Amino acid sequence: MRKLLLLLLVAPLFSQAQKKPYLEIGGVGGYYFKSEAFAYGASLGFNGQMNDFLTVGVGFMPLWQKDVKKPQLPVYGDLRIRIDQRASLLLQPGYNFYKTSSSASAGNVSVKSEVKGGFYGGAGLAFDFPVRPNTAIYVHAKYNYFGYQSNATMSANGNTTTSSAKSHTDAVTLGVGVRLQ
Repeated sequence: MRKLLLLLLVAPLFSQAQKKPYLEIGGVGGYYFKSEAFAYGASLGFNGQMNDFLTVGVGFMPLWQKDVKKPQLPVYGDLRIRIDQRASLLLQPGYNFYKTSSSASAGNVSVKSEVKGGFYGGAGLAFDFPVRPNTAIYVHAKYNYFGYQSNATMSANGNTTTSSAKSHTDAVTLGVGVRLQ
């Protein structure tokens, strides 16, 4: 499933229908609602303009929280619909690559847990401010959904119990960077 999604996201980048491919490089700041934590990171994207109002591409946005050792690593398709000369709607479905595990034991009881990434979705607005013919400053504000799959195993006195659950966290981010054509 992931390979098919990746193929569908990347194939349009190599299409001859593209008019103006461009690269975006920038910084990102954000706020996670559940943990009430601020985050920082970067963004890198490669998009191609399909026509006057639609661009399609791929992006990557590693995002760190202050007290969390491993970053969120969403990789996503980047669909932008232009709503005027400088503003676009962003839709960014993808996958959040994240993995962490822990274990603890006391006497004859042990617990192991693992959290893996899952669906990622971003939606928001982007604004472009041209500074030269092939260069622009961009600003984007978006909502981010980070999905997870949690698995836990507890062993005690020779009995083992496992459980799994899906969860998510939400964040808002603000990004600023440079677009190069």
